[in-house]
Order: sequence, then C-alpha cells, then structure tokens
Amino acid sequence: MSSTLGNVPVGPAAEPVTPRTENHSSRDRAIGLHVGFILLAGLLARIPFYLAFRPIASGDSSGYSVFYYLWRHHIFYLGERTPVYPLFLGAAQWLAGGPPEPFLTQRTAYAATLLQSTLDVLAAVFFYYTLRSLRIRRSIAFGASLFLATIPAVCLYEVNILNMSLAFFSLVLVIRLFVPTVQRLRTGKDIRIAAMATGAALAVTVLNRPDLLIFSVLLLLITACLPLKPRLPGSVSIFSARPLGAATWMTFPLASALFAWMLLMYVGIGEFRITTLDGWNRTRTVYNMFHRVDAEDAAIGEIMARTYQRQAARAASVNLREIIWPAYDELLLNYDRYPITDPTRDPSPFHLQMARVAHNVLGLVEIPCEVHPSGYCWQFMRKQINTGDYLGRVSWKLARKNPGDWLHNLAANFFEESFTFRYSDAKPAIAGYEAHSADGSPLVRNSSIAALTTAAANAQSPLLTLMYVVTLGYCIFFFFSAIFSREQDDHWLPDVTVAALAVASVGTIVGTCVLAGLNRVYSLPHLVVFTICTAYALENHSRIVSVFRTARSLRTPVSANVWE
Repeated sequence: MSSTLGNVPVGPAAEPVTPRTENHSSRDRAIGLHVGFILLAGLLARIPFYLAFRPIASGDSSGYSVFYYLWRHHIFYLGERTPVYPLFLGAAQWLAGGPPEPFLTQRTAYAATLLQSTLDVLAAVFFYYTLRSLRIRRSIAFGASLFLATIPAVCLYEVNILNMSLAFFSLVLVIRLFVPTVQRLRTGKDIRIAAMATGAALAVTVLNRPDLLIFSVLLLLITACLPLKPRLPGSVSIFSARPLGAATWMTFPLASALFAWMLLMYVGIGEFRITTLDGWNRTRTVYNMFHRVDAEDAAIGEIMARTYQRQAARAASVNLREIIWPAYDELLLNYDRYPITDPTRDPSPFHLQMARVAHNVLGLVEIPCEVHPSGYCWQFMRKQINTGDYLGRVSWKLARKNPGDWLHNLAANFFEESFTFRYSDAKPAIAGYEAHSADGSPLVRNSSIAALTTAAANAQSPLLTLMYVVTLGYCIFFFFSAIFSREQDDHWLPDVTVAALAVASVGTIVGTCVLAGLNRVYSLPHLVVFTICTAYALENHSRIVSVFRTARSLRTPVSANVWE
C-alpha cells in the first residue's frame, strides 16, 4: 500500500535511488555505448575493403569448396582439408540460395565474406567482455576492442575465401570461454559445463586450422598444471584435482571431435590422421637441402632441388620455402619412380568393414579413375597422399642428417616471418601467380581504394610487431614467476591466464616453424592474443615498472611473486 503527498510518492512504493543503483545504471549505459561504438567502428572499417575488392579466391580456395561439394554428393575427398571451413562455405551456399557447386559462384562468395565479416565484428564484442573479465578498465578494454575490430589485415582477409578469418573468430570464442573457466577454478565453482564449452570451441578451432592443435595442447597442459593453493580445498600439488579435472573436461569434446574426424579419414584413406598435407608442408623446413638426399630418393630430390634453383632465381618475387607447389605437377608425373608402397593396397578386414558401414549408412563412395578420370578419382587422390607422405619422410631424413642447416632454416623462418606483419606483401609460391575473384573477373574493384587499404594494413605492421614483442615478454619474464610464485594475490589469476594464452600462442608459432614452416599469414588469428597481452600490460604498467625497479635496485633475480 502506498500514498502520495502532492506528486511525490511515499510509503512502500517509494523506493529511493541508491548510489549503488546509480553506479550500476551508469556502468550498464557505458558498456552499452562501448559495445555500440565497437559494432559501428567494425562495420565502418570494412566498407572500404568491399569497395576496393570483390571476394578473393586464392589458390587454396577451391580446395575448400570442392571438399564440400564432394561430401554433398557422398564422394570421399582425399582429406587435405579439415571439415570446418568447407562446412562454413556450405552454409554460405545455403544462405545464398544456390545448390552445392564445386567452385563458388560470386553470389556464394559474397555470402561467405559477409558472414566472415559479421563474425569478426561480433568477435570484437566478445573480446571486450573478455578484457573486462580480466579486470581491465573499461577505457582500456574499449580502446583495445576498437583496435581489434578495425585491424586492416583482418578486414583484408575477410574478403578472402580462406579459413584465416574464421580462425580469428574461433580463437576469440575459445578465449572468451577459457577465462571464466579458470575463474571458476579459483572460486571453487563447478567447472564441467564451462570447461566442456571451451573444449568444444577448441575442437572447432583445430578442425578449421590443424596448426592450432599446438595451441590447444599447450593450453590444456597449462590448465592441468595450475597450482591453485589458498582458496581451493584439496589443491595440494601442482597437479591439483580441479585444474586437472578442468583440463580433462576440456579435452573430452576436443578429443571426441578429433576422433570422429580421424575415423572418417580412416574409412576413406585407411589411416587415422587429421590432414594429408603434413608431409607436403614439412618440405618447407628443408627446402634448400634436397640436393643432399640419399641415393634411393634421388628421383624426388632431383625434382625438388631443380625447383629450388628456379625459385632462387626469382627470390625477389616468390616465397623460397614454397617449392612444393611449383613442383607439384612434376612430382606426380614421376610417381612411378619413387620407392613408395601404397599402404592401402592390402586393406585390413576392419578397414573394409568400416568402409562398408560408411557406404551403407552415409552413402560414401570412392570413384575409380576408370569411371571418372579427374583429380577426384580414387587412384589419383591416393597418389597425392602417398607422394606427400614420401616427401615428409625424406624431409625428416634430411633434418636428421643435417641438423645444423635444419636449425638454421628454422631460426631464419622464425625471425623472418613471425616478426613481420606486412600481410599484403606476402610472396606467392608460384611466379606470376595472381589471385582473382570467384567468377574469374579481376579482384580489384577500385584501384585507388585498394591501394589505401593495403597501405593501411602495412602501416600497422610496426605496431603489431611491438605487440608481438610484448607477448614474448609475457612468455619469457612473467609466466614462470606467475606460476611458481608463493603468494596468490588478487592479481595472480589474471596474470597467469594472460601468460598462459601468451605461451600457447607463441608456442604455436614456434611449433609451426618446426613442423611445417611458418608463413606470416598464419599469425593472423594470434593477433587476438597479442592484443590481450598489450591491453593487460597497459592496465598493469605501474606494476611492471615497479618490478623492474625492484629488480634493478636489488641487482638479484626476483624470487618472490613479481606482482606484489
């Protein structure tokens, strides 16, 4: 019951506005404005790229669209592409209202690029909330999210039919789910649903870009090793129950998705594996050493060495490490000269049974070349797989016999590609190669705007390099002190979360150099982590300065918690 005195309500209905209510309302308005500005800035930043370019189809684009087309017609493809991006392009074809086609139409290409742009703009909003979860001030979180939403290189790759843009979005999603999972560990809350959601996002990320399996494994290992001590009963060792349990729950959906995909690969090619491109890619680490192959590998060594010499003569305009694609046709033409035994020539009874099940349940078939003599017929696809695997074995032999030169190649690759973010200056593998739009027309719509957009992407390279150095700093200086510090103050959890992401990201870059050779384009998804590390450093700059001042005054290593 209430009454009024004049126009002023009194009694139970009159609820005064408290300072806390005002603060919450003000905070919500500020967050709403920030989110609105982030969305608006992200949309505006992409307009010049759509005015400058038509959807860009590179040399890899057809591999994704063909993959989906063959799947829809129940034909097993050779497995060089993992399934997430082909399915993404299939969704774009559905949105465009057209039937599955082996090569994307212009309409479908526009649907795919617009969908990529939409996801990446939304990713900037997710990123904003992630930074707030890490106790970063609204002003810094807003500035960092605006930056992420408007990175020219990201906008440029959104108009490409490539999986980089989707990898950017999926990594933001992983981090958005990982941060609250770790926070639940500290407070002792149930982590099963949060951890499994993180694992599912990791599965999507890995099955889009297999190199991010390194990121996933490192993140899981760090999570399992978190030494949560003061606020979690039973956390008595570095492998405490809840962190190890969280890593286990995160692993379950990731491992399940990978097993399902690898089982399908086994049905199709008789081998449990994630991709069939690993052998081809491994040649990048020994690209200049094929003249040293053993006598039994002379045939393939001769082709690769000759191709390298041709590439070296055009070093100013081509990527020297990418010798497999200029040599591709010649490698397959000389297949009968290689000492290769087809591992599927005598399939096991289990393989035959699984193939029958796949045919009966999914309708999957293999097309013999006698029926359809093309690059999609079974014998030709198997020839590609076997040649790539053979190249991978030869590459490992060269690395073992020439460890000094191999390590030199890895170091040169790391310093040349990981510190450079001029994405539009990346050299092609094949001399004279030019990308085109999906329908074959010139990809540039307006040359003046195109020049401005590429210049903007390159102009940001020094800043991205600085952010990468900050991320390296978290790996080198702060990670171990945060993990092994004796005290866990209020800063400890955000510290160790950011450091874990930095180690996983840089570890992926280093691991890619070792296993497959690094191309600067591969760092595009990791810009998310670089931005987190930089924003966190800005938030905590006074603490960082005090650490270095203390260390310099003591002139001894800091053994206690560096963040106190």
